[in-house]
Amino acid sequence: MSQVVDKDSYLLNIVQQNRYIEAAVSAAVRPIRLYDIDGDGLDQADLDNVTNASRAQVAAMRMQQWARYDLNGDGKITRKEVEIIERLQNSNSGRGSNGEGSRNGFERADIDGDGVISMDELRAVDGSELHGHMNSFGGSANLGGVMDLDKDKDGKVTVDEATEAVKATFARFDTNGDGVIDTKEIAAAYNAVQNRRPIRNLPQPF
Repeated sequence: MSQVVDKDSYLLNIVQQNRYIEAAVSAAVRPIRLYDIDGDGLDQADLDNVTNASRAQVAAMRMQQWARYDLNGDGKITRKEVEIIERLQNSNSGRGSNGEGSRNGFERADIDGDGVISMDELRAVDGSELHGHMNSFGGSANLGGVMDLDKDKDGKVTVDEATEAVKATFARFDTNGDGVIDTKEIAAAYNAVQNRRPIRNLPQPF
C-alpha cells in the first residue's frame, strides 16, 4: 500500500485510481459516509472506532483459530494440547508432520513465553497484523489521508470538505478541463507532486 504523507499525495492517489471527477468525489467521500457514525464529520473518535473494530475482528479470528486446541475448556492452550490435536489430525488424514508450523505459531501466540496461550494473549493484536486487516476493512488504513482534507482545522472532515478538495485537485491536474484525468495529465500531476516533495511508495502513474 502506498504511504500517504500529505494531502496532495492522498488526492493524487484518488484521481489516479478514479479518472472521472464523479468517481473521484465518490471515492473521497466514501470513508466519511462509512465511518462518520455521529454525522458531524469524520474525527478522531471515528478513527478510534475503526481501529477498535478492526482490532476486535482480528482478535476474534485469532481466538476462533486457536479455540479448537483448548481440550479441557479452561480458556488456556498449552503446548501439549496443540501437540495432541496436531497428532490426531495427522493420524486421521494419514499424513505425517514434524509439527514445526504449529510450534512456530505457538511461539508467536505465546507472547509472554510461559508455555501457555491465554485469552488475553489471543486478544492482543500487534501493529502489523492490525494494519494488514485494516487494509481490507473498507480501506480504513487510509483514513489518515482523509483527515488531511480538514480545511478549517476543526478536527472534523465533512463531505463538503472532501468534495471541495477533490474538485480543486481536478481543476489543477485536468489541464484541458474535460472532467477526466488522462494519462498525460496523471503523469504531469505525479511529477509535480514528486518534484515538490519526494514521496516514498507513491504508485507510478503507468
